[in-house]
Amino acid sequence: MVKKTIIWILFAGLIFTLCSCNLKQKAGNLLQEQVLENVLGNKVDIDLDDGEIRVTGEDGEEYVIGGGEWPQGKASAGLPRFSKGKITSVMNSDAYCLIMLEDASKKDWESYVAALQAEGFDQDITEYDSDGMSVFEGKNKKNDTVATSFSAGDGALSISLTVADS
Repeated sequence: MVKKTIIWILFAGLIFTLCSCNLKQKAGNLLQEQVLENVLGNKVDIDLDDGEIRVTGEDGEEYVIGGGEWPQGKASAGLPRFSKGKITSVMNSDAYCLIMLEDASKKDWESYVAALQAEGFDQDITEYDSDGMSVFEGKNKKNDTVATSFSAGDGALSISLTVADS
C-alpha cells in the first residue's frame, strides 16, 4: 500500500511538472506577444504559434515570419516550389515573400532559375555571377518581381517575390 501511495505521489508530481512547463511556455509566449505589440505599437496584433510569428497590421495585412516549411498562399503562391535544400526562414504576406535556404547546390539554383523563367519571370532580366555569388532577377507580365541569389561558399540561397500593385 505504501509503495502504491509513493508511486501515485511521484506520478502526480511528474504530471504537475509537465503541466507547469506547458503553462510556463504559454505564459512566456503571451509575454513575448505583448512586448512585441508594445514595441510595434497598438496597431498590430502579434501571434506566436508553432515557431511562426504572425503580425497583423491595422489595415488587416498579415505577415508570417518563421517556419521551416515552404509557405502556403499569399505572395508565395506566385512562386514555383524549390524542393532542394533546407528552409531556414520565411516571411510571407500578400505583397511580399522571402524564403531563405541552406544546403543548396549551384545546379539546384540554376534549375530553379530556369523554372522561374518557364513560369513567366522572363522580362527585364538581370543576372550576375562573380566571386561565388550568383543573382537572378526578373519580372512577369503582371510586373511582379522575383529575385534569387546563391552563395557557393556556404550553399545559402534566397528567393524573394514582390507583388506589383499591392
